Amino acid sequence: MADWLLLAGAGTGLGLLALAGRLLIGRNSDKEAAEEKTDGGNKPCASATRRERRTLAEVSRIWTGREQVVEFREIARLWREPNTQAPQEPVPDFHHPEIAAFYRELVAGRSLVKGAKKRVIEQILQLLDAQGACPSVVRRHKDEAEGKFDPDVFALLAQVSLREHALAVARTLARRLDQPVLLPDVLIIGLGHDLGKIPAYQGALYRSGDHPLISLIVLEQIPEYAALSGKDELSEAIRQHHLLKPESPLGRDLKKADQQVRREEIGRLTRPLAKETQDVPVTKKSDAQAPRPQAPDQTAPVRPDQAPPSWFDAQGFLEALKERINKLENGRWSVVSSPDGYVYAQPDALWSLLRAQAGEDPVVLVAHADEDARRMLLLSVVTELVRRKVVAGELLIAGHYVARVTVAMDSGKCFEAMLVPFRVEAFGTTPSMLEATKISRLRKMVQTITPGRKSEEQCASSL
Repeated sequence: MADWLLLAGAGTGLGLLALAGRLLIGRNSDKEAAEEKTDGGNKPCASATRRERRTLAEVSRIWTGREQVVEFREIARLWREPNTQAPQEPVPDFHHPEIAAFYRELVAGRSLVKGAKKRVIEQILQLLDAQGACPSVVRRHKDEAEGKFDPDVFALLAQVSLREHALAVARTLARRLDQPVLLPDVLIIGLGHDLGKIPAYQGALYRSGDHPLISLIVLEQIPEYAALSGKDELSEAIRQHHLLKPESPLGRDLKKADQQVRREEIGRLTRPLAKETQDVPVTKKSDAQAPRPQAPDQTAPVRPDQAPPSWFDAQGFLEALKERINKLENGRWSVVSSPDGYVYAQPDALWSLLRAQAGEDPVVLVAHADEDARRMLLLSVVTELVRRKVVAGELLIAGHYVARVTVAMDSGKCFEAMLVPFRVEAFGTTPSMLEATKISRLRKMVQTITPGRKSEEQCASSL
């Protein structure tokens, strides 16, 4: 494509130069003829062959009519935006005004949206127009990512139609697009990524896989899509948009757009609930009983993507975490102390406390069903606690929010775990006071916790 553009540009430039030369020669010939007429035809023959030298900038005035250098991008319009208009194609007849408005805004009249890809977009829009009134969330298949949503959140998102959600995702992709030539591609994946949620296909194909896979089956039934060159990249993006780390750039863009739209939908639907509950008083423990985290280290830089949410309350977080130290819940521990001066917490325990503190924050509600978003949020909070000298940052794996530790049981067995190490003093107590709260059953489950990885022999010899 680049070679073609170069040849086309060179050809056009040479053509314009030749045209300028002809016009210049014509002007000189007319001038000489006038001089010959004035002189009575006695002008020497040598004058008829006289030529003048002109720079390209001077010659360009002939077709630009202005005294400045002509930029190549202006000349390029001659082949990129030809004056000849293509015949008007018939506009599909849509029943829902939001579909028609989308078509007028992003499809009709767009020179880059044409051919087979345009027909695919039109057929997806017609499918959404006819069958897009269904809910935008499903959880029929066991592998559905949306099955991880809380029941209340799932019920909220079920109020959003598939049609509304697909149009919003496609618009978000188009708005973020920095390469206009990819507009047809992002419209196809944005509109078609959730077609597998349409009940007619869910009922017949849900055993085949989750909704991204069913969406691809639906798209393959469109002949133009099945024959589309480069469709593999589009299919890959749709197939990966709920994965932890999509491999393709289009897949990552689709996932980000889908998450952004979900946050906006949850925020819009939960706003009335937040208004009803904003005047409810929140009771807290007295300041005398509450552990106080240290002031953050202002010299430690924090990247924008690591800044904690605005609602994060470090003191309230530590209060709630302290209540879980050395407690068994359903026969399992989530936060446990160690004689060496650390309190180790499982990431799931931190997440549950963050969810309780966040309330109806759409970012957290969406992250609960997306592991990558959940990890980034936990990283931002732990980074802030490291700055406050609450979490032992020196024990953390570089770039992560957990430390690799070895947990030794009373039986002599060991296992490796990824835990978040807190300093005991952050809870306003001492290691011995916390150790005294352990019941015998917990002591058998956790004898010691040491940073790093140990073999079974090393573990047994340390007991």
